[in-house]
Amino acid sequence: MRVKRLVCLLALWVLSTCASANATDRVIAHPTAGLPDARNQVTPADRRNRDALAGAAGASRQKPAALTVFVAFTGIGLAGALFSYRRAAPRAYLASKAVASLAFVGTALAAGATGSSWTRLALAALLLSAAGDIALSLPLPRSFLAGLACFAAAHACYSVAFLLHGAGTGPAILVSGGLFGLAGLAAWHALRPRLPEGLRLPVATYVLVLVTMSASGIAAGATSSSWSLAAGVTLVAASDLLVARERFSRPSFANKLVGLPAYYLGQTLIAVSLTGA
Repeated sequence: MRVKRLVCLLALWVLSTCASANATDRVIAHPTAGLPDARNQVTPADRRNRDALAGAAGASRQKPAALTVFVAFTGIGLAGALFSYRRAAPRAYLASKAVASLAFVGTALAAGATGSSWTRLALAALLLSAAGDIALSLPLPRSFLAGLACFAAAHACYSVAFLLHGAGTGPAILVSGGLFGLAGLAAWHALRPRLPEGLRLPVATYVLVLVTMSASGIAAGATSSSWSLAAGVTLVAASDLLVARERFSRPSFANKLVGLPAYYLGQTLIAVSLTGA
C-alpha cells in the first residue's frame, strides 16, 4: 500500500510540474510554414531556412522529455530523503537530497536557463541552493552556517535576477514588499528569543535577504504573468519557515514531511520558468 501511494505521489509530482513546463514551452507545430512550397523553385537559402526551422522544432520537442526526466529525479530524490530521514539513515538522506537538488538544476538547464542574463543569474541561485541543501545535511559543527551562507547568496542572486526580469517596474513590488516585510518582522520576532547569541546576526541577515527575494520574485511573477515563478518563490519561502521551526522551535518529522516537498516543488517551479525569455 505504501509503495502504491508513493508511485501515485510521484506521478502527480511529474504531471503537475510538467504541465507548467508545457505551458511555458510551446512546441513548433509547423516548422516550414511561410517558406516556399516544395513544388515551386526552392533556392539554397530557402532550403537552409527550412532545415534550421526543422532543427529548432526537433529541439523543442525534446525539451518536455528532458524536463520530465529531471522532474522525476527530483521527485525520486525527495521520496528517498523523506524515507531515509524517517529511518534515521543520514548517508542515504544526504545522497537523496543531492539527487533531488542536482535534478532541479538539470530542470533549469533543460528549460533554457542559459538564454538570458536574468535566467543565468537564477541558474546560479539554483546551484547555490543545491550546495546549501547539501551543506545543511552534513553532520558537521559548522554545516548550518555554511548552508545558511549558501542560501543567502542564492537568494541574493535570485533577487537581482528577478529585478532584471521586471520586478521593479510595477506596483506589485510595493504590495509584495509590504506583505513579505511584515511576515519577515513577525518571523524575526518569534525566532529571536530562541536563537543563540552567535546566530542572531547571521539569521537576521538571512531573513532580510529572504524577504527581498520573496518580494522581488512575486513581483517578477506578477509582471511577467508567470504563475510558476510566483508559486515557486512562495513555496521556497514557506519551506524556510519550517526549517527554522525544525531547528529552533519544535523538531518533528512533520516539518520535513511538509517542508521538503514545498522546497523541492518550489525550486522546480522556478526552474521550469527559466525559459530564457
